[in-house]
Formats: sequence, C-alpha cells, structure tokens
Amino acid sequence: MVTRDEVLRFFEAKGIPPECPACGKNDWYLPGSEEDFSAALLMPRLQGDPLKNFRGHIPVVHMICVNCGHVRMHAKAVVLRFTRAQQNQRSVDDGG
Repeated sequence: MVTRDEVLRFFEAKGIPPECPACGKNDWYLPGSEEDFSAALLMPRLQGDPLKNFRGHIPVVHMICVNCGHVRMHAKAVVLRFTRAQQNQRSVDDGG
C-alpha cells in the first residue's frame, strides 16, 4: 500500500514537481490509497522480450487530478523501494 503522503515525499526527494502537468493544480486523488488496492498498466508481451519475469503488467501508483482528470502513473516498485529505504533509515537513526 502506498499513501498520498508517501508519494508526495517520493516526489520531493526525486525532484518531481507535484503539480499536475496538464493544469498546474496540486490536488490529487489516489484511488485505493486507504485500502490495499493495486492497479497495473497492462503491457503486451513481445516475442524475444528481454524481461524474463515480465508478467504482462506493471504495478503502478496512479493519481487522478481532481481539477482536470489527468491521470499520472509511477511504477509502484520504485515508490515502495524508496519508502522502505526511508523507513529503514529512520529505524537506524532511532537506534533500532
């Protein structure tokens, strides 16, 4: 599960502008962010595909601009890897 706050921290750390690229507003809805909900971008499997474990989809964090409806997606694995690294660092910093 990825929360809105985690996505915004990821954006800040990676230098990604939080504003919608279509309308400039910063008012996002993350469908399913309050429960365990996964979305995926379906991708066709191509013959000779170099990704041996590719399953035909990419799990994504998708966000919908409340103002204009623009849909933004980021690979969920990348956001989760960042979030877990931050949690681990906080644990080390706290002496855990």
